[in-house]
Amino acid sequence: MDNIKLLENNSIDFDETILTKEYTSTPSISEFTNDHKSAVLTCIVSGMLLTMPNEARAIEIPRFIASTDNPLVYWENYKRNIDDPISDFLYDVNCIASKKHTKKEIIKEILSFKTLNNNWDGYGAIPLEIESASNAILLIDLLGESIFCSVNEIYPNPNGTISLKWNNASDETLSMEVGNNTLSYYISLSNSKPLFFNNIEINAKEAEKISKYIQML
Repeated sequence: MDNIKLLENNSIDFDETILTKEYTSTPSISEFTNDHKSAVLTCIVSGMLLTMPNEARAIEIPRFIASTDNPLVYWENYKRNIDDPISDFLYDVNCIASKKHTKKEIIKEILSFKTLNNNWDGYGAIPLEIESASNAILLIDLLGESIFCSVNEIYPNPNGTISLKWNNASDETLSMEVGNNTLSYYISLSNSKPLFFNNIEINAKEAEKISKYIQML
């Protein structure tokens, strides 16, 4: 935190005319730095290079050194090797935070509940039954992978069924229990009373309705 405060107090600005100024000849890096006060950029690039693994640093440092006589190449190297990778990393983090799952991960999770022992909860619970597991997997295809795999929670129930739950940041929820022959679910939206649907047949028509509810979250 002290380093951040020190940087703020020094008020070092990056002049965006870096990309538009016309030089009569290719400027040296010292001229470029003096004209545009780009010390911050230089420090960022240097710091990122020093924190790279040894193998990567051995490749990137010569590349940056070779570009120091041309500020525009220096900037392009910075964008390609530092700015773009950071953007890609943040994109991956956002995907994880959105709780997206692959079809394979979902099926693996469902099947894992079949291996539970009898009395797995200490109160006489039975493992997930084959038909319930099969129906849950069928729903992936009926709802569409992109819809189903946004599920937030999957868990077994003591009676051999399986529950699935979708919710959003506003605590709006669709909670579903899938059994051997039918499914039941309820949906709670912030602008209406909860809706309950019991003993629903598992087919494409009903899955389409459920899919629309999930997309509302």
